[in-house]
Amino acid sequence: MHNLLYLLIVLFTLTLATPAEAQFWPFRTRASTAPADEQTMLAQPIFEQANFARSNGNLRSALRQYRRVYERYPISAFAPLALLYTGEIQMERRRWDKSVQAFQTLLFRHPDFPRFNEILDRQFEMAVALAEGDGMRFRRHYSLPCLQSFRGPFLRIIVRNAPFSDIAPFALLNVARIHQQRGNIEEAIDALDRLINNYPNSILVEQAYLELAKTFANLVTGPRYDQGSTREAISYFQDFLILFPDHEQVELAEQGLQNNLDVLAGSKLLIGEFLFSPQE
Repeated sequence: MHNLLYLLIVLFTLTLATPAEAQFWPFRTRASTAPADEQTMLAQPIFEQANFARSNGNLRSALRQYRRVYERYPISAFAPLALLYTGEIQMERRRWDKSVQAFQTLLFRHPDFPRFNEILDRQFEMAVALAEGDGMRFRRHYSLPCLQSFRGPFLRIIVRNAPFSDIAPFALLNVARIHQQRGNIEEAIDALDRLINNYPNSILVEQAYLELAKTFANLVTGPRYDQGSTREAISYFQDFLILFPDHEQVELAEQGLQNNLDVLAGSKLLIGEFLFSPQE
């Protein structure tokens, strides 16, 4: 079990590595130092063998051949495609960690790859699959639902890869919801706040305002306790109603606002009773 966890940590660390750090991946074979044109010529027959194996359903063989291409001939014209196809195959096999590893290596080593947005879409699909409870698989048929803890980092990787893409705000909203499910309220609030401030024109901003208001409202414990969360909830409910008066959830927001105003009023009443009650 410890060996399994160690390997998973190493795999995930690779996805966070810088391009320079990725060159020291411990399982790499010695890469060719030949010029790009020569590497392309040497890689071509291996790449074609991999494509043939893939088209015939021999995915294990295809993965081995693709790996030979991108490890031995990293600056060949076929290396980025070999990484892309590796990520696609691992995604089809529902081995999300290996798929993300391949896609991240591709983005680090070939940042000008023309299918950049396509890779982001696929990373987002995997992260959402995990967020919806589709656990990873490791080797044969071993299911590891506990690895759903990686779904948050997968989404954060997407935001880091392309902070100005259309997918980034969707990733942040899902990060917030994952943290809410786990009870990590501060992290959820931070993700929603980043969505509002960094992507003010996103179609998800209205949902982020409402989620923030509801999150703070859930922290309210009654009129006898600190009202910081109550005031925050009131503020976000009011902002939501002012900014999005035609939203389909206006009625819910109005009810949430009224509930929190009642709690705040009750708190002020208790304070007044305490201050003006006869003191013995």
